[in-house]
Amino acid sequence: MKTLYKSVLLIDPQSPHHGKRRDVITDGQKIIEIGSSLSLSKGKVIDAKQLVLSHGWIDSYAHFRDPGEEAFETFESGSAAALAGGFKYIALSPATHPVVDHKTGIERIVGAHSGSGVTFIPLGSLSASMKGEQLSE
Repeated sequence: MKTLYKSVLLIDPQSPHHGKRRDVITDGQKIIEIGSSLSLSKGKVIDAKQLVLSHGWIDSYAHFRDPGEEAFETFESGSAAALAGGFKYIALSPATHPVVDHKTGIERIVGAHSGSGVTFIPLGSLSASMKGEQLSE
């Protein structure tokens, strides 16, 4: 479904529209058109004077509860929350149960985001079990 955002503030330093209010039409995934006084025959129209449109943001240190405490948060629920907040990249803390301190744990995180719209950046613990006694794998 197409959506028209009326008078949204665009933030993209590489765009000629940076710092300006424009009308933007999207198809739900991509921007179709940017301009002034745009109209839409079918779809949703949103008064976007209080909104900002920018590239996806990065959370440089998130605490998901997966692995180990999935009853509280999973990769799926964390991804949905991240997307709703405008985050495209999430660096995940190794402080989970078990601690992400080995290749298998990193590979699990890298594979977990496929199709979610969010890219996970796994942060591995430098020491085994985060104890500071022995280097991780």
